[in-house]
Amino acid sequence: MTEELIAVLKTELRDVDQLDLDASLEAVGIDSLRIVNLSVRLEADHGIDVSFAELNRIKSLRELDALVQRRLTERGPR
Repeated sequence: MTEELIAVLKTELRDVDQLDLDASLEAVGIDSLRIVNLSVRLEADHGIDVSFAELNRIKSLRELDALVQRRLTERGPR
């Protein structure tokens, strides 16, 4: 997982190091409120623009990580 995603997940979840990348967001405890928080934190902390709607369509942590990686590439270096 990207460092940026790990940092944001640590604000929302415990035991981030033990997460299964193929687990659904719901299975790891990410509900709709946490999806909003993830969107806000990714933008505020890392300059990664990911909408609630995009995050709501994500099925697994692996998909979320891939999305964050794409957005980091699009954003370029800070």
